[in-house]
Amino acid sequence: MNGRLRHFLVLHRGLGSNDESASPEERAERLLYFFPPVAPLDASLALMESMEAFMAFAALASGSPVAPQPISVTLDAVSARAPPVLCSDNPR
Repeated sequence: MNGRLRHFLVLHRGLGSNDESASPEERAERLLYFFPPVAPLDASLALMESMEAFMAFAALASGSPVAPQPISVTLDAVSARAPPVLCSDNPR
């Protein structure tokens, strides 16, 4: 890995449809932001659905639901070599 941010997404699980018969556009309504913005929709949806599956697995493994945490994100790209900095208002 070269130290660059490859993918970043913000999703709202309460929006859109997670029905298997839903269209890609309906499923994509949960996807509020995706980086890189030029990624194909099917690739963005595949990553989003993988993240949702990971959260479901984590909830199963821990025995409690994974509660969403409100965060604010700051991407600091002062130089091409500087990695993005993610800051949370709700540290754990």
